[in-house]
Amino acid sequence: MRFEEFLERLPGKQQPAGNGVLAFCPAHNNQATPALSMGRGDDRILVNDKGANCSAEMITSALGLTLADLYYTPRNGNGTSHQH
Repeated sequence: MRFEEFLERLPGKQQPAGNGVLAFCPAHNNQATPALSMGRGDDRILVNDKGANCSAEMITSALGLTLADLYYTPRNGNGTSHQH
């Protein structure tokens, strides 16, 4: 998934923060201060909830995604990239 596609799934406004973006975490009732930090890693989208410390799995699940969706290149069940 592209970084921009991931951001489109997040509720509410997002704000630039350094080389990434801050947003409200979809995995917990976070409406006061954006606590979800996201950035572009070498091969995947990096997520870090600085509020309730929600795991990447909790965040992706709340968006109807899986951890594999955080990778730019599609992954199969064992975490390796699909070979074409």
